[in-house]
Amino acid sequence: PAVLQAIVPKRIVAADIGVDAAIVAIEVRQEMRDGFPIAVWDEPAEAVGFHLGSRYPGEGGNVVLSGYGGPNRALRSIAELPKGAEITLYTDERVYNYQVVQVMTVPEKYVSAERRYQNDSWLADTPAERLTLISYWPYEAPSHRVIIIAEPVRP
Repeated sequence: PAVLQAIVPKRIVAADIGVDAAIVAIEVRQEMRDGFPIAVWDEPAEAVGFHLGSRYPGEGGNVVLSGYGGPNRALRSIAELPKGAEITLYTDERVYNYQVVQVMTVPEKYVSAERRYQNDSWLADTPAERLTLISYWPYEAPSHRVIIIAEPVRP
């Protein structure tokens, strides 16, 4: 629907780390691993992925974006985002500003399906609006996920 297209984020800017990237919608699917449902998605090569099924900016709940952290990839340096840094999302009609409140690194490679399932809890919806950014780290040989939590900046 055209109404939803207007609120799908199209661009992300995080000036503190030089990010200014396009956003494209991506499908997230569940795969069973050792009895646990694990979230799986395909990262766009040169854009940031908006997880379809997560919330839209301004809607309340968890807005989830991800990007592979490899060379020349949009979110490769999100681990360097300091608390308090501003992240801006642009839709066709509005601008949404968020401020980083938490930066985490969680193991992803060589961990149990149960641990991956626990890591996926950061993708779940939330009562209050927040922005969750996810990438892999370190970008040379990814073994962890970097998870950034940002809250809306109220005027």
